[in-house]
Amino acid sequence: MSEDINGAREDVVATDTPELQALDRARTALRAGDGAAGEAELAEALRINPELPAALELRAIIACQHGDFDAGRQDFARITELQPDSATAWLNLGKCLRDSGDPAGAIEKLEQAAALEPELADAQVLLGLALRDSGELDKALSQLEAAVQSAPQNLAGVSALALQYQEMGQLDKALEQFSRARDLRQD
Repeated sequence: MSEDINGAREDVVATDTPELQALDRARTALRAGDGAAGEAELAEALRINPELPAALELRAIIACQHGDFDAGRQDFARITELQPDSATAWLNLGKCLRDSGDPAGAIEKLEQAAALEPELADAQVLLGLALRDSGELDKALSQLEAAVQSAPQNLAGVSALALQYQEMGQLDKALEQFSRARDLRQD
């Protein structure tokens, strides 16, 4: 799940359908900083088509940004029902659960995302973080090592692995990963 509306999927091509036009107006307004207009247009898109995945996703992102994780979780869960083969849908639901303080709930969703799209680095890293948050430190370490091995340029993964090594007292390995993270930031 993206941290802002710019991360909402743009894979829906604008067409002449009223709900997609409203969704496009919502995105434009939100990017311009007009939250009220953006949310009104988003509500219009969902009034026309209450199961438009891209609109549900945008509404869920907004809800999570405002700390309303229950609403975000409901929308992300609905997207997984509508698109059960979408790794991104499962990733977003897992991130929402983790962010809301439910790492155990997040693990299953992130495992589903990783199973659907093994090369999805964000799912691999978030799964490692959720395992860590739930106290499964050895599993978290294994998961984060695998994530970094498959995506060595992923700054979030390298940083998370460094912190995991540090937490587990493996300071030499932690310093090595912190150094890699610094180098990635400079690139």
